[in-house]
Amino acid sequence: MRTTAVTEGGTRTDKGGGEARAPIGSPGGFEERVLRELAKLPAAVIEASVTRPLRMLATTKAEMIVDVCRTLQKTGFEHLSSVTCVDYDAEMQVIYHLWSYKHRCLIELRATISGTEPKISSVTPVWAGAEFHEREAYDMFGVLFEGCPNLKRVLLPDEWSVFPLRKSFKVESIHEKRKRAEAEKAKAAKAAAATAAPAAAPTPTPSSKQGLTPNEAPPPKAGGAP
Repeated sequence: MRTTAVTEGGTRTDKGGGEARAPIGSPGGFEERVLRELAKLPAAVIEASVTRPLRMLATTKAEMIVDVCRTLQKTGFEHLSSVTCVDYDAEMQVIYHLWSYKHRCLIELRATISGTEPKISSVTPVWAGAEFHEREAYDMFGVLFEGCPNLKRVLLPDEWSVFPLRKSFKVESIHEKRKRAEAEKAKAAKAAAATAAPAAAPTPTPSSKQGLTPNEAPPPKAGGAP
């Protein structure tokens, strides 16, 4: 696992005159302690870093997401702020934001999954409140959170089969929808009329009954005027 840390001199002090905290990156700093705990999971954590004071970033293997989240919870990240996704077509990233109230530290946790069959284990065993966040991510991106106790749509109708925040989702204006619907309706009506109405038989003209062409006059009757 690769780890990096931002080192800034000085001592942080809690707002309101609270207790002083160790410098960032020092052996006693909270961020450094988090990095040490993540280093104990070399098979799960790919990279971890301190991006700026009280802000961290970590990348983990998707199949180990529950173990990593459980470790971070025990380290001090007691609150799951959000779960969202980023669609890269061939693959997707599931992004978790974890918050520590005590240390006022935020860590962003990323896990890469397949874009064609997006699925990952649910973290509801770690934070029960993850259920709502996972439902929203499923609703918008179609990610299956395996083990989520109530994985169903939360914003869109249940019968929908599309996921609006996927790159494959095509936006169609109301005018375009109406125009397409009218064209399909006219095409269907034309096809129905062509198959339902039989061909009409031609009606013979009076002249054709006598074997004459339309421009020929009938011969004069016998005894009549020429």
